[in-house]
Amino acid sequence: MNSVDPQLVRERTSYPRPVINSPPPLVSAYEWKLTDKHGNKLGRWLYRASPSPETGANDAPWTDIFGRDVHQSEFLAGRDFAVTAIADDEAFSIHLVTPPGPPVELFRQPEKLSVRALSADGRYILVQSAQHGNWYRPELLVLDMEGQVRARLGSVDGTVGCRADQLAWAPSPGDLRIAILHEASGFSQPAIWFPFEDRVETIITGLAGDLGGFSSDQCGITWDRTGNELILLRSLDGRTDLHRYHLATRKRETLQPRDGTVFRHELDANNRVIGVWAANHEYAKRFCETERFGTPGFQPSRPLHRWHFRRIAGVPCFVVGQQNNAHGPQWTLFDGYGMPGYHHADGYSSNIALWVDHGFQVVLANTRGSSGFGRAWRESTLTN
Repeated sequence: MNSVDPQLVRERTSYPRPVINSPPPLVSAYEWKLTDKHGNKLGRWLYRASPSPETGANDAPWTDIFGRDVHQSEFLAGRDFAVTAIADDEAFSIHLVTPPGPPVELFRQPEKLSVRALSADGRYILVQSAQHGNWYRPELLVLDMEGQVRARLGSVDGTVGCRADQLAWAPSPGDLRIAILHEASGFSQPAIWFPFEDRVETIITGLAGDLGGFSSDQCGITWDRTGNELILLRSLDGRTDLHRYHLATRKRETLQPRDGTVFRHELDANNRVIGVWAANHEYAKRFCETERFGTPGFQPSRPLHRWHFRRIAGVPCFVVGQQNNAHGPQWTLFDGYGMPGYHHADGYSSNIALWVDHGFQVVLANTRGSSGFGRAWRESTLTN
């Protein structure tokens, strides 16, 4: 093993991180929280009035919504209300809370469900449902605030279900289009669902691979602020690129090339796409549309190590470190991942950089079950 200069260790682990200025979040009349003490989403669901905008102080008391412990999956907050999905011993249910009133049950079924998004005007709830028996490829429901099912989407082009972690209502009140990802080709591709017209319009992008980032927290399809364009994040062989798709002209504009990973992206107040990008060979940088910005005054003292994408025994991997070591066998660390919602991606990692600095080789294996390599690879662990 190699000895490493402590100054290099500090540089690898404590380099200046890029910061982006996010637009202010939705102003809500209430704060909401779950008193989850054990990380199992079981606890008391509480609300209180939001803090004063002048002082930021908040000494308002919390109100217990259900008066008992609930097992909560998700909740969505509007300006003066919230909806949540909870589970009990018998079923899954969706509740509407409009303070100071009590919770109102809108919908109930024995199969698993969760709330995914509110329409821009707050009139409709997009729900992920396993009513047809498959949570990995869920059915989508649109509920109104009386609990009536107004639309269902169970398949696209004959393929059951959609990617429920990758969808978004159009941004303008009254515009009831929903951007979704379907997997009719075996890979996540975009479409627009018109729930009140009972039709789906698929979009041909010419992009191979999966739409979506390295984790389920990154949405592969979002709207711009006008509702005229889609922002598409594509993952292929562990690297991502970012595109703006113009719906009127059906033309695609590349914002960030596939030479690393977009770790975060969003729209600023001027409808520009901003975010954070990194790669194996460069520290993280801010970007705005097509431009990237390094940290002023920061100069790395030593180059970073290149990551090489390989398929080893059919498993998509990144190999990091010296290739064809002339000094014989090399100590190698394997880091395996294999479940939906994440995959190893080409980005800066201080842990990996330090292992390689010490003379190790690192193999990042996206074993069966990992996202980002198509539906068949993601679901391959379900049957074996």
